[in-house]
Amino acid sequence: SGEGGVVQVVGVRPAVYQVTVVHASFAASRARIEAAEGVEATLRVQPGTRVSVQVTDRQHRAVEGASLELLNSQGENVLDDLALAAMMTGRSGLATGADGTVVLEQIVPGKYRIAARLGDARSREEKLTVEEGRTAEARLTMTE
Repeated sequence: SGEGGVVQVVGVRPAVYQVTVVHASFAASRARIEAAEGVEATLRVQPGTRVSVQVTDRQHRAVEGASLELLNSQGENVLDDLALAAMMTGRSGLATGADGTVVLEQIVPGKYRIAARLGDARSREEKLTVEEGRTAEARLTMTE
């Protein structure tokens, strides 16, 4: 984007598009936009907050390499957008580390369902509320 965060896209054929905006300092923003002659669209981004996740097995040992699903109220995995943002900004870290933890950055406040997976093992899906300005915490236990 240029000054003021404005992006101008020209030469787009009239159609409906799914647009995702990513920026290292903001939560990803996604919208459906109908492109037509003379139509302008505005997408606003907002700062996100942190989600700290710890994944263990039934013996309370850290699980390394677990991937996460963070589903919004529409059932969309918002980590798909986070992965895109990480790829574009050179970040990594969407799987648990050796200590079984991962911190997700720039998550939009709201209500989610979260689960972890590693191979055939999966945790139960848990409810998670993310509030503005507060780090949300989730502790997940893998089942066999």
